[in-house]
Amino acid sequence: HWRKTNRYQLVWIDPRPQEHPMDQARFITDLFNNYEVDFAVGDWGYGQDQIPLIQGGGRDSHDQKFEGVGRHKFRGCQTIGNEIKPNQEYSQNTDEHGVDQDRIQIDKTTVIQNFVDFVGMSVSHPAYPNDSEFNRPMFMIPHFYDWQTDFLMDDMTAITRKDLDEVQEVRTEDPRQKAMKTFNHPPDSVMSIIYCLVAGQNHNPSAYQITPVRRRARR
Repeated sequence: HWRKTNRYQLVWIDPRPQEHPMDQARFITDLFNNYEVDFAVGDWGYGQDQIPLIQGGGRDSHDQKFEGVGRHKFRGCQTIGNEIKPNQEYSQNTDEHGVDQDRIQIDKTTVIQNFVDFVGMSVSHPAYPNDSEFNRPMFMIPHFYDWQTDFLMDDMTAITRKDLDEVQEVRTEDPRQKAMKTFNHPPDSVMSIIYCLVAGQNHNPSAYQITPVRRRARR
């Protein structure tokens, strides 16, 4: 996120092959450190085993030890169906059933709709701030050849409404019923970008800063 111009730039996207979950955790921690990432979230549904390793470190499939990035820099994210509370946070709890890891819960419909709106947003040109003809897309996807991002364009345009498919199957209209907007699950590449936006919204750098101690004035 380029805060000065309020533009978002896609820096890295890698369709990973099938691999050992421990190697996935190792890869993410290495990527995290190489790019000096401030904060990130991971899919809780597919990464319940990997997320604790990314946070606290562990060993990969070759028994090679690696360090974690810390719980304050990486958190799990779980999609739910709750438009009333689209963003909730749960801290880590330990009881007789084991450890319940801390995670962020987001409403699936809300975040997908926010992404659709986000792709269509534009920002003013710094040289022509009052001329909308020079507006530029807020989301930047750098590429040299078009074919390098064709897969991503296909995935982004593959987002479909689930409720519209259900409505088409209903022959008799009932004015008392109102269809609730729901989306089919987007491709993994789209969800990874959505999680980046979620991470940006939930990142609070001041929450982990040490407040300097001030000397009390004598009276």
